Amino acid sequence: MELKKAHQDHERNVHPGEEFWDLVEDSHSDDPLQKETLLTYCETLTPNQQKWLLYTVRDQRSIKEIAELENVSPSAVKSWRSGAREKLKKIVRD
Repeated sequence: MELKKAHQDHERNVHPGEEFWDLVEDSHSDDPLQKETLLTYCETLTPNQQKWLLYTVRDQRSIKEIAELENVSPSAVKSWRSGAREKLKKIVRD
């Protein structure tokens, strides 16, 4: 049954070779205006809250990664997140 499942998986799914991955372009371009665009919507955020937003949205980093980059505790980053979320919710509601 395992062999049958493996064969069906191989038949149903495309498994691209290494050449394919060399040709694929990165869809995440380094848009120099992305940071400025994000920050225009978040002028009411503190600098730390802005850091959290940029690291999370633009760089897709986790709380642990942000804490390591900024040399702070994960709970500090969670505090930035909490404050930023509340302010952003208020902006969206208004």
